[in-house]
Amino acid sequence: MRPKITIRNLLRSRLYSTIIIISLAIGIACVNLIGIFVYKEYHVDSFQKNKDNIYALQSDDSWVKGGRIYYISYDAVEYMKKNYPEIQDFCLISNKTPTKVTAGKNDYFDDKFVIAASSNFFSFFSYPLLSGKSQNVLETKQDIVISE
Repeated sequence: MRPKITIRNLLRSRLYSTIIIISLAIGIACVNLIGIFVYKEYHVDSFQKNKDNIYALQSDDSWVKGGRIYYISYDAVEYMKKNYPEIQDFCLISNKTPTKVTAGKNDYFDDKFVIAASSNFFSFFSYPLLSGKSQNVLETKQDIVISE
């Protein structure tokens, strides 16, 4: 392909050239955005040390036909751990929406996002702590961890 002929054809039919160049730019931008999205989705939990051995347990939703939910009762999890040798341990996590959070002598009535977790949460997940050791966290029901 000769550059002079290409440039002459681009200048001669400016409308079609503009449409083609804009379409090509939008296509390249879309491919890049999709690639970035897929990369981020596959690497979202890559910092977890046990990422290959952590699974989210789902069950059938009894209210929506064909639906799946992440709610499993504690008894079902204990039963599965006793009867399936592949399950080494489990960590229960649930969302809570408290109306009031009390820290020391201060009461907070803001809408806080709270997650209740088993005491072995930090043996499953390797979230870095700003202070303290992950082995000493969540030992009692009164212990909390606050994120940034």
